Amino acid sequence: MLKRAFLIFAFIIILQNSYAAQNFEPANTKNNQESIAEIIIEPAQSALPEYEKLIYTVKWLGIPVGIITASVDGIREINGRKAYKLEVTANTNAFCSAIYKVDDRFVSYMDIENFYTLRHEVYRREGRYKKDAITDFDHENKKAYYQHL
Repeated sequence: MLKRAFLIFAFIIILQNSYAAQNFEPANTKNNQESIAEIIIEPAQSALPEYEKLIYTVKWLGIPVGIITASVDGIREINGRKAYKLEVTANTNAFCSAIYKVDDRFVSYMDIENFYTLRHEVYRREGRYKKDAITDFDHENKKAYYQHL
């Protein structure tokens, strides 16, 4: 009985594989040359907007617990180079702050010509944990300078 079930199973697998291996043609094979159009891909935008702000609501198990804000906040001069100021903040709402408060801010300065980071600042407040730090990047000399505040 077991051998018979195995043979039926093997036969079904073989039929399925041979059927799937057939070459099927699409239904509309009138003239493929007519359906081919030239696709033009435009080059990416080479600059960020100077000011933009995006706000996201953070939910945990469907319950709102905070807000994350990401923004481009103009152009500044950092280490002799012009850079976009990019900032992200994460804050818990009043309900979640009663359990565990988060008030984080991350600031990066991105070179406007080469799009690499010149400076990254971290200001973290999570529960009782606190950390402030700045990292400056020297891409020419391939060095980073970290400062714990």
